Amino acid sequence: MNVNIFSAGETPLVMKRKKSIAPQGDSLTLVEKGPIELAASCDCGFYYGLLTLAQILKTPAATPLFAITDKPDVKIKKIADCW
Repeated sequence: MNVNIFSAGETPLVMKRKKSIAPQGDSLTLVEKGPIELAASCDCGFYYGLLTLAQILKTPAATPLFAITDKPDVKIKKIADCW
């Protein structure tokens, strides 16, 4: 398992690579007095997890405690042509 720790403020972000997580999936948690933990089995999972985290951090209220596990409903995520 690879672990990377980043901190730009009071709460560090710990990123872990876990083979048990579905491809392109992610697990994102924040517990009281702990770091934000993002786990994924591949780079795509980290990307999608960081997008989710960015949405959470944009909320005007204090960041809530959370535990989110996400995986795609289809094998490959892509942006559909809209025109």
